[in-house]
Amino acid sequence: MNKRLIAFLSILFLSLSTLLIPASAAVKAGSICKKIGVKSVASGKTYTCIKSGKKLVWNKGVAIQISNPAPINSFSELPTRYKDVKYLSWINMQKAITSAPIQDSLIEIKVSPNVTKYSNKTTEAVRLVQKVFHSNKLPTKAWMVYYNSTDQTSSSWAATEFSQLMGTTERPNPLSPRASTTHEAVIPLSLPNDDYTKSGGTEAHEYLHAVQFNQFVGSTKSPYLAPRWLFEGGGQFIQDYTMYGSNYQDWTSKTSGAQLKTYDLKFFEDFLTYNFPIIYGPDGDPWFYTSQWPNQRVYDVGSLVYQVLIALKGPTNTIDLFRDLSTSGNFDLSFKNVYGISWTEAKPFVAKAIFGMVN
Repeated sequence: MNKRLIAFLSILFLSLSTLLIPASAAVKAGSICKKIGVKSVASGKTYTCIKSGKKLVWNKGVAIQISNPAPINSFSELPTRYKDVKYLSWINMQKAITSAPIQDSLIEIKVSPNVTKYSNKTTEAVRLVQKVFHSNKLPTKAWMVYYNSTDQTSSSWAATEFSQLMGTTERPNPLSPRASTTHEAVIPLSLPNDDYTKSGGTEAHEYLHAVQFNQFVGSTKSPYLAPRWLFEGGGQFIQDYTMYGSNYQDWTSKTSGAQLKTYDLKFFEDFLTYNFPIIYGPDGDPWFYTSQWPNQRVYDVGSLVYQVLIALKGPTNTIDLFRDLSTSGNFDLSFKNVYGISWTEAKPFVAKAIFGMVN
């Protein structure tokens, strides 16, 4: 969890791996573009940059046809239904949001005197996550604490605030959200004022981690019994959804997983292996197993696992998995309790689906 800043790079990798440009560029027919042949998805159409006279402009665009696939009912269907995963995960998110009751739990924003800019989408981002996971056990309150590098001392404003909220004197990790013993989310945010924070994507990512940890409040089991890709995949998935999910075409163009094309099927099968008992690293790291691959993989591969799980059963079950794990202490068993099949049994189907999705 202490290297989550790398999560931000996944969006960069995704944008570099496709010829689609950000929807925020306000693409419309006839407006100026910069490179012939480049495509952009916006408002349900795919636009192509063409030469018109001496100018490069966006063409009239072609409407994107969205299929309405039947539900995927079992993991065994995944290897042949992988093309339907992205849409089904998106539509299941939409259903969760539209069926959610009004979310009115208190959100407190604390800002260090040293911080001059922070997201104006904080509340909106937290509310989105609350709507998606409204059937799960959510924190009773959210503290969003913004600070910067000058606050990273034991006597700083941020350390004092964090100590008061969490009942500890330790220096806050800038990317370590927590759930207090009273089920309040405490989320320190020491982040640049970039597209991720402006959109609320980072706030959604970190708040979801607090929701995950909240399932373990009062439990003697460690949250770190869950694979790291389960933690970070969820954060990456909700971050992407917050930034792009209001429009299916925009979201799907940004979450293609194209940066994973160099990996073969065996990689996905190996990477998603769950070892129980846990294989600890020399320094006691419970997530030592996945450290043999680039750190970014727990984010991008993990987010695709979430697409698969949400396509199958919706978002609620992904948090139910943490809740069950807080009792069982065995991820494989908890997965079976929630999904009706152990992770060891489901993994080959999930790996094949993800391999198909990125290729």
